Amino acid sequence: MEFGDDGVRTLFVKDATAPGEARTWVAAYFLAHGRADVIPDARILVSELVTNALREEALFEVNGGAAIGLTITRGPLAYRVGVYDGNPDPPPAPPEFPALDAEAGRGLVLVAAIATQWGSTPATDPATGRQGKYVWFELPRTASDE
Repeated sequence: MEFGDDGVRTLFVKDATAPGEARTWVAAYFLAHGRADVIPDARILVSELVTNALREEALFEVNGGAAIGLTITRGPLAYRVGVYDGNPDPPPAPPEFPALDAEAGRGLVLVAAIATQWGSTPATDPATGRQGKYVWFELPRTASDE
């Protein structure tokens, strides 16, 4: 599936407020595009990816501080929402059955269960040449999408 450069992009300061800001940002995007129906899923999924990005080095900087990049693009059949971090290694495959007492490891299980598709792609900050990755998920478009 092709995803062009016609999407929207933003940066959030890499701190504890980033997941909440990302949830608000994706909700506003989907509301503006008439897709309030996907907001609950989009908020859960972006929160998981941003929380994971908080554990990694940042790929981008804003005013000398670490930042998390976020994009939304529309393909012919799906919206792709992605989060950038500075770790070039792909995310681990989610466990089929996460341990009930595990402190981590359920986020990607949720992403795999809710998203139409998900994955990661290598990424480079064009300003610094730093290597990282773009972790993304897709949610379906409908015939009524703008």
